[in-house]
Amino acid sequence: MPPERLQDIARLGEVLVISEAETPVACVITRPSRDFPGTLYLGTLAVAPEARGQGLARRLMEAVMKVAHSRGEWGASLDTWS
Repeated sequence: MPPERLQDIARLGEVLVISEAETPVACVITRPSRDFPGTLYLGTLAVAPEARGQGLARRLMEAVMKVAHSRGEWGASLDTWS
């Protein structure tokens, strides 16, 4: 994703990153949901292949819920595809 696009997204919501040795290994990008008011929409949740199995996605989701609650929102939502 181009840095300019990431900056645009970050202005709308939150970008949370977990780094190891100053290298990003996991991130989540959120914004207020247009479809489910009162929730944060998860646009991206990604963990680098070499960092999987360490609970990083769980840590990110816990952080997302803290952000949502601090903003007065009750949860998070996402779209899935079959």
